[in-house]
Amino acid sequence: MAPDRTKFLRDEVKKLVEARILREVKYQTWVANPVMVRKPDNSWRMCVDFTDINKACSKVNYPLPEIDWKVESINGYQFKSFLDASKGYHQIPMAMRDQDKTAFHTPDGIFCYIMMPFGLKNAGATYQRLIDKTFKDQIGRNVEAYVDDIVIKSHTEDSMLRDTLETFESLRKVNMKLNPKKCTFGVEEGKFLGYVVTKRGIKANPKKIQAIEDMVSPKTKKEVQSLNGSLAALTRFLSRAADRSLPFMKVLKSCLNKRDFKWTKEAENAFQNIKQLLKELPTLTAPIAGENIKKFVWNDIVCRYGLPNEIVSDNGKQFADNHFRSWCEELNIKQTFNSVAHPQANGQAEVTNKEIVAGIKARLGLSQTKWVDEVPYVLWAHRTTPKRSTGETPFSLMYGTEAVIPAEIRVPTERILAFDIENNSSILRENLNLLEERRIMAAIRQADAKQKMAKYYNKRVRYVQFKEGDLVLRDNEASRQEKQGKLGPRWEGPYKITKMSQYSVSSLPTKEKFFPRWQKFNHKQKIEMAVDKRRNPLNIQTIECIYDRHDVKIIQIVYD
Repeated sequence: MAPDRTKFLRDEVKKLVEARILREVKYQTWVANPVMVRKPDNSWRMCVDFTDINKACSKVNYPLPEIDWKVESINGYQFKSFLDASKGYHQIPMAMRDQDKTAFHTPDGIFCYIMMPFGLKNAGATYQRLIDKTFKDQIGRNVEAYVDDIVIKSHTEDSMLRDTLETFESLRKVNMKLNPKKCTFGVEEGKFLGYVVTKRGIKANPKKIQAIEDMVSPKTKKEVQSLNGSLAALTRFLSRAADRSLPFMKVLKSCLNKRDFKWTKEAENAFQNIKQLLKELPTLTAPIAGENIKKFVWNDIVCRYGLPNEIVSDNGKQFADNHFRSWCEELNIKQTFNSVAHPQANGQAEVTNKEIVAGIKARLGLSQTKWVDEVPYVLWAHRTTPKRSTGETPFSLMYGTEAVIPAEIRVPTERILAFDIENNSSILRENLNLLEERRIMAAIRQADAKQKMAKYYNKRVRYVQFKEGDLVLRDNEASRQEKQGKLGPRWEGPYKITKMSQYSVSSLPTKEKFFPRWQKFNHKQKIEMAVDKRRNPLNIQTIECIYDRHDVKIIQIVYD
């Protein structure tokens, strides 16, 4: 190690020993190497390479919070206090039996950590667990925390003082100390998790923007990779960021060896275009929060129609917000969330969204920048257009009468010519009295339309009879034998039918050629599958399933 690095290593170890973070050890079970890393200010940082001990440690699957959600949660608060824990992980003591496992060698001997060091496999998860337990009653209300970055958020000066006092009391309970040099209190703007958070919205970090603006055109593969890494932190501020970065990926794809590097004209144009866009990055606003949802429900639903018995929504964070859930409980409003894995529950909303998007596209044409201005017109068209399934417009099913559209003003219809202002209110009340009957008739017509669609679909279904020796696939969503996700396979297998009776089928996994198409069953059958031992760590002997035309749902697993 170079003399300057050695001197810094000795000084740093001495400081940590005096602070009771390190101690000398004579009989160690593991020994790691110290690594000196240069900081942006050209000073040194001492790190320890725990690669070997990390390979032997099992991973603790404690979840870290979503960075975007944490940043968006403090948007809109006028006063913010940014706290930084002193020496971070070093505030958590190591178990005595595990201290010697963190040993590393120095010119002055072998030392190990008394407090938890940086670089251990589960250090981040352990620290996040401590933070979550310390601020369990404050997170989401007046505090947001991600590992050692803590923010106190307040709307007024008085509440800021109360929130700060409450936070300090929580810190004292676990004896956690702060670094006063890196703490700021009562500011409207500050940096948090790589973003600049203000009262009006979220801005990109100016240093990250400046770093890209100061870049010259890449001349090596490593420089292109560095450019992509810098852009990753700004993608949420750049529209179509993936499309704009595509030329860089093409350069990397064509560069298998260092000698094959070629910076194309397309990549240069994309690079200069991105530099130009970075000069006018927008300020982002956070999505609708729980407080805004409360105002909307109260003003647009409760005040107009009364207290609802139940609110059905998707799994958006604004609906799952603790404040909104508590508010619903106080008003005895039941909250129901649609299941993500059950598309039938979201189908009607998805169809409506599809119609709205199609309407917006039709009005925008080639221009796609002012879609917000078109939303009211598209929604009005959607609400006043009769639906084929019900024969009614959404507006009439809500208010009991049809809306007067602008075309009826220019070219008067019969009801416009016969309009009676004196009896109009009584006629509207009569329509409201008949509204329930109107909705029932619409529901009957809708059920009839569904039956017709089902009949049309069933005529096109190809029925298949199975026999021994047939190869079949199984729905991966039910069996979960292969990877899940949007890019995961829809089916898994194939399985070969080895025995079949009137009510059951036995099949074994086969290594035959994979068939991408599923052979549908013509009726529901109960099937027993003996599972291959090599793919069966739980030693499952039998899987009992219900097969129908479309998928497989496991209803019981019998263990040995």
